[in-house]
Amino acid sequence: MEVIRSQVSQDRYGFKRRIVRHRASYFLLLIFGGADVGLWPE
Repeated sequence: MEVIRSQVSQDRYGFKRRIVRHRASYFLLLIFGGADVGLWPE
């Protein structure tokens, strides 16, 4: 049982890191995409 529990916690941690990384890349894409389209008044 201990092995399964550690495996589940490890998967959850990896999933959380993957979500954070995806959110950061999506934020950068939103910034650069908005600048390219002209949404930001720069």
